[in-house]
Amino acid sequence: MTKQDKAKLIEQLSSSFLDSNIIICDYKGLSVRELEALRKNALQSSVKVQVIKNKLASIAFKNANIEGIALKDTNIFLWGKDQIALSKSAQKFADANKEKFVIKAGFFDGKAVDSKHIESISKLPS
Repeated sequence: MTKQDKAKLIEQLSSSFLDSNIIICDYKGLSVRELEALRKNALQSSVKVQVIKNKLASIAFKNANIEGIALKDTNIFLWGKDQIALSKSAQKFADANKEKFVIKAGFFDGKAVDSKHIESISKLPS
C-alpha cells in the first residue's frame, strides 16, 4: 500500500467514523468463510466491516476526535449509524463464534464503551 493509498484510506475512514458508532473486535482464528458471513450479515443491517491496520485506524480515530480506545493485537472494525443494529450484529456473530470472535470495546455517541455495554445494547428491541 503506497503512502497515497494510506492517506486516502485514512481520509475515508475519518469522515466515515465522524458520525458513526464503532465496535472493535478480535477475530483471531476466523476463516475467510466466517469473515464473509460476518460481512454478509452486517451488510443487511447497514453495518460496515473492515480489517484496518492499528496505526491507520488510530490516525483516523484521532482525526474523528475519538479518544479513549487503545488498539492492540488483531482488530476488525464494525461501524454504522444505528447502535442497536450494530450491537445486535456484532453480538450475534460473537455468540456463534465464541472461541474466535471477541468484542473488545466500542465508541457510542462520543463515548468509549466496554463489551458489557455493547452486549446490553444488543438485547434492546429494534
